[in-house]
Amino acid sequence: MRSVDDVLELGILDRKRAEYLLVAQRLYTRIAQYLGAGCLTAQPATGVFESLYGEGSLLLYSDGEDLAAQAEALLAGDAWRERARAGQAKALAVSDTRFVARYVLDRACGVQTFDWPAWTAEFYVKRSSG
Repeated sequence: MRSVDDVLELGILDRKRAEYLLVAQRLYTRIAQYLGAGCLTAQPATGVFESLYGEGSLLLYSDGEDLAAQAEALLAGDAWRERARAGQAKALAVSDTRFVARYVLDRACGVQTFDWPAWTAEFYVKRSSG
């Protein structure tokens, strides 16, 4: 998908969410890869990733000083490993191929065969025809 119109043709996102998707698509993929590989991943606290992965999975910071202080504290011992492992576990749970495939099939067929996570309602709201 290269344009907002391409995304809107799918009929599941409004314009604002379609624009967000195109901007965030590359960033999200990289963050999921870093977390899935077990890397300690830092993100600004103003992002949306903590709603998907949880605060205990990411190093969330407000500015450079906050990032430095938190990193110093985490790196002083093994706390950074615990945070990285939590991020990895969450990324694998959220991105599990069986889970994603079931969700895609549910959406394509217009059914709900399992409890979808909260982020599905936030980002993938079907547009009403009209």
